[in-house]
Amino acid sequence: MTGTPKTIVKPNQFIPAGLESALLSPAGLGVLVCGAVIVIAKIIDSRGGVAKLATARWGGTREKTAARQLACKQIQQRLHNRVSLYVGTPKNITSEVINGVRRTCIPEDSTTLYFPEAQRGILVCGGPGSGKSFSMINPLIRSVIDQGLPLALYDFKYASQESADSPSKGQAPILAGYAIERGYQVTVLAPGFAESAVANPIDFLRSNEDSEMARQLAITLNRNFQLGDKDSGNSFFTNAGDQLVQAVFMLAKGTEYPDIMMCQAILGLPKLVKRIEQAENLNFMVREAFAQFVSVAGSPETAASIVGTASGLFSRFMVPSALAAFCGKTNIPLDLKGRQMVIFGMNKEKRDVIAPLLVSILHLLVSRNVANKRTCPLVLGIDELPTLYLPALVDWLNQNREDGLISLLGLQNLSMLIESYGENTTNAIFGGCATKAFFNPQDDVAAERFSKFLGEEEIKYKQRSRSSGGKGGASISNSDQNSTRKLFDVNQFNTLPSGKAVIISPGFRSRGQISLPILQSIKIPQHEIQSEADSVKAWYEFQKFLSKKSTLLTPADEEMKIRRASALKLLPLIENQEQLSEYASLI
Repeated sequence: MTGTPKTIVKPNQFIPAGLESALLSPAGLGVLVCGAVIVIAKIIDSRGGVAKLATARWGGTREKTAARQLACKQIQQRLHNRVSLYVGTPKNITSEVINGVRRTCIPEDSTTLYFPEAQRGILVCGGPGSGKSFSMINPLIRSVIDQGLPLALYDFKYASQESADSPSKGQAPILAGYAIERGYQVTVLAPGFAESAVANPIDFLRSNEDSEMARQLAITLNRNFQLGDKDSGNSFFTNAGDQLVQAVFMLAKGTEYPDIMMCQAILGLPKLVKRIEQAENLNFMVREAFAQFVSVAGSPETAASIVGTASGLFSRFMVPSALAAFCGKTNIPLDLKGRQMVIFGMNKEKRDVIAPLLVSILHLLVSRNVANKRTCPLVLGIDELPTLYLPALVDWLNQNREDGLISLLGLQNLSMLIESYGENTTNAIFGGCATKAFFNPQDDVAAERFSKFLGEEEIKYKQRSRSSGGKGGASISNSDQNSTRKLFDVNQFNTLPSGKAVIISPGFRSRGQISLPILQSIKIPQHEIQSEADSVKAWYEFQKFLSKKSTLLTPADEEMKIRRASALKLLPLIENQEQLSEYASLI
């Protein structure tokens, strides 16, 4: 009897007998290749290596960690053109004075939201009540103060603090007191308030030949007067108007009384164009500044119209609050460094009179401080950007960031910014800020722009189809489909709760991409909220101290009479040839 062969399976044999030969057969190799292709395709698809319909994506913990690491490195290095700010003061921060120098230690904190590369500009947008100031702008400025950086702050809602416990109005109470407690020298320029310092705009001219600074002053002054004017096309404040105001500033600078009262006295002289023509003792640069105005001497009506409008411009400043703050010797710091803070406080009741000169001083101060490369950064904080016009703002954002200027800008609505600056300049401002925070805009136009800026993401879904007919009956098939949708649509922007924002920062980076957006609910720590209350108390006492030591003086009537007499002596009118010859012989 023949025995049947038996297959003996060893206990430690995991691969069944015959499987190896089956896999190495043509059919087996085909199965292996198909499986490998499927696995590779899945890996490539998961990594985004194939062409996608849309590539926008959200950042998260990884991106915020990368930003924190870069920011902490920049904070330690303290370079003038590599600056980092943060929201949410880190725990256990320490500050002490050693040998007369304040030293601050800022530890790394995983709960803090960091923003490296702040010198590339920060733009914060959000409607009223969206939390843009409380959740973003004010904490960022506190981080500036923690690091001891010089700061110029524009406070549109500036007001007198009624008591140490009353609610704060504007940014000054909750930020200036915080700065004072950390060793800052705080100066306030707030025309109409007793604590204001003095800033004579003509003091910013180095001499009566400083045509560049005079030009900047004239343009800033004129544009802020026509801010929001729908009929600016026929306005005086263009071309010849700017040139005349510039020339008057230069002429006044070389007199015994270099202030806006002297400018008004000069413009009030009868037959001004004829006086300028006859003046033989004018500086060459001053005469050239008047050249365009003198060229219309053949048209007395045109000359009179230009002078009349210019005189009307300066006559608006002839009010006690403006004269007290803008005439006299400047006592605000002109070269900002170290722990210095200058607050530009707007008096909303007198905005039409105060704003042009106040903004002009702000513009001149920043221009002066970024004219040369700095050794330490300078921070410019402006909330409610559409309420003022800064001609050089785009240049500051794009050219002066390497010189050490950090611009922190806030606004409620893009439409308001377009009305003040125009669409092209608004686009340049928007593009000039690398860090952007979008709170609830409460506006479809702004929300649409923000949504478009974020782009679209690819989505995958399964499509199920059913077909019937034929002898086989009904059949059901499932297929994977790809489509796109907005990363964050208009409705989502307009339903953001207070304190929640979409934030883009060059520090949010991963997988070879930067400036990835994150959706963040910003929670301010309780110790930081308490610091605001402490700041208000410190500010209340400091405001009273400034009022007592103020040097504000309202010019008396005699002051204007003296300047008119000086203007007549400077530009005498020669009515006939005999007088002209006599005058020439005296020169």
